[in-house]
Amino acid sequence: MIIVLIIVGAILFAVFTIGLKSGWLRNVLIVLALAILIWPIASISATDNNHYGMKEKTTTTEKSIASAADMKGANINMLLYQPLGNGKEKVYIYKTDKTQKKPTTTQADEKTTNKVVKSGSTKTAKLVTKITHYVFKNNFYKAMYAGLDADNQYKERTNTFKVGNNWLVLSTKQAKQLQKQATAAQKQMKTAIETQVKEAMTKDPSMSKSQQKTLTQQLEQKAQQQAQQQMMQKLQQMQK
Repeated sequence: MIIVLIIVGAILFAVFTIGLKSGWLRNVLIVLALAILIWPIASISATDNNHYGMKEKTTTTEKSIASAADMKGANINMLLYQPLGNGKEKVYIYKTDKTQKKPTTTQADEKTTNKVVKSGSTKTAKLVTKITHYVFKNNFYKAMYAGLDADNQYKERTNTFKVGNNWLVLSTKQAKQLQKQATAAQKQMKTAIETQVKEAMTKDPSMSKSQQKTLTQQLEQKAQQQAQQQMMQKLQQMQK
């Protein structure tokens, strides 16, 4: 409708300016035509710049998330991020379930805000996303600005990661460093266990294969617990 008013205003202005003789009636009609022409143009500008005739509508969605990376030798849940620019802005990396091969990332735009909320009572980690759009207040404004593609304009997005206190929030660089350390620790642990089993067999040559297997499992379990404790200490230090 607003486009029709602009066209009508332009036509009337041209007709009154060219087709009428000078006089007070011509002047009044020209002013009227200009008003019909200018008002919708100003209204469109107000809608574009100040969202005239519109209101905010926020949609909230929730979804469960899983650890973004699997740390060998440690049962640790991690939420990763990639710093942008000077490091103040971050793109977060996560998975919606453990079987997901390629992780998902948050949006990298100036209208997106990411937050992490830790709570000991959070049993299931989740991502709460709130997206706000500008929509027309009623059908009158919707009909008035039809054809201008102004409805449902994107305003902002807020991603809130709600995770338990047992989750760790690390940069991708930190995660890679820890992965290398974990791989090296696994190799050292394997060598140490093999050495201990050989020493036990030297002391007791009569050890059966079943006994060797049991001893190996016991040593592996103990080593895994120690490795996980050491890994957790390193991770906690990184977040300080």
